[in-house]
Amino acid sequence: MTKFREEARRALAGLSMVLAALLVVVFTVRRHSRWSRAADPRARGLEDSWITDLRKGTRGALLIGVPMLLAVLLIAVLIIRETPNERLPPFPADEGDFVSVSVGAGETCALKTDEEFVCWNSLGRETWRGKGFVFVSAGWAHACTLRPARFRGSIGYSILCWGDNGQGRATPPDGHFVSVSAGGNFTCGVTNSDSIACWGAGVHGQTEAPSGNFTSVSAGGHHACGVRTDGAVACWGNDGSGRATPPGGAFVSVSAGAVHTCGLRTDGLVSCWGSNEHGQSMPPTGTFLSVSAGSEHTCGVTTDHSIACWGADTYAGDAPREGHFLSVSAGVDHTCALADTGDLACWGKGQ
Repeated sequence: MTKFREEARRALAGLSMVLAALLVVVFTVRRHSRWSRAADPRARGLEDSWITDLRKGTRGALLIGVPMLLAVLLIAVLIIRETPNERLPPFPADEGDFVSVSVGAGETCALKTDEEFVCWNSLGRETWRGKGFVFVSAGWAHACTLRPARFRGSIGYSILCWGDNGQGRATPPDGHFVSVSAGGNFTCGVTNSDSIACWGAGVHGQTEAPSGNFTSVSAGGHHACGVRTDGAVACWGNDGSGRATPPGGAFVSVSAGAVHTCGLRTDGLVSCWGSNEHGQSMPPTGTFLSVSAGSEHTCGVTTDHSIACWGADTYAGDAPREGHFLSVSAGVDHTCALADTGDLACWGKGQ
C-alpha cells in the first residue's frame, strides 16, 4: 500500500472519530434532557437554556457535518482510485516480453517480440495497441511507429502516427523510412536515402533539417539533432542555452531532450550540452552503451548494463539499482528501462 493511501486512510479514520464524537454528544444530551424532566415535573414543557442551546448547536452540527463527511468520503475514494501512484490493473508495463520502450510526456509506448506495440498513460490505462510494427516512438502528445510497406516492388517501412495532430505533427509524409522520432510538437524521420524529413510545428526551425546523409535523428522539445554518416552531430531548431550547438568529435548516437542534448561518443563517453539548471548536462564519469535526454534529467545504460541517471532527483533519483539493462528512455517526468529479461522498470511521476 502506498504512502498516499496510508495517509488517506488515517484522514478518513480521523473524520470517522469526529462523527462518532458528535453522535455521543447527541445521545448524552437527549438522555440528560429526559432525566431533567423526569426529576422535576415542573420542568415539563420547559428546557434548561443551556440544554436547549446545546441541542440546537448539536443538531446544526450534524445537519452540516454529516453531508460534508459523506462528500469527503466520496471524494477520498475517487482520489484513491485515480491516484497515479497506484497501478490500475492491468498495467501494460507488467506484460513483459518487450524489445524496446519509448517514453514521452504522459504516455509510454513499448514494442514486444511479436511486433505488437502497446501504449499507456500515467494511470496505467492502455491508450493504443497494434500489431505488425517494428519500432515505436512516443512524443509529448503524439506517437509514431514504423510498419512494413511495399515501395515499387521492394519492402520498406512507412510511418504511422496518432494522437494530437496540432500543426500536422501526426501527419507523416509518404515514403520509405528507416527510423522515426516523435518530439514536442513535431516529428522527424530518416528516409531510406539517409536524408532527414521533419513535419509539424516549425516556429523555431525544428522542421528545417539540414541536408546530408544521416544514420539517426532525435526530436526534442523544440529542437532536433542527428548523427551524420561521418559521426558528426548536427542540430537545428531552438538553440536556447546552446541545446542545438553540439561539440565536435565523432558520435554513435544523440538524444535531444526538452532543453538540453546528450550524445554518446565513439569511445563510450557521454557529452551533454544545453541547459544545466538541474544538473542534467553533467554526466558521470565512465563509459556507456546508450544515453537518453529527458526534460530535467538524463539516464544512460553503462557498459556493465546498469542504469545511471543525473539531473532533477524527482525523476532521476529512483532509478533501479539492480538488474541487467539493454536500453533506457527518459521522458518529461518519468523514465523506463528495458531489462535483458524483456521486462520493463519504470520510475518517476505516475510510475
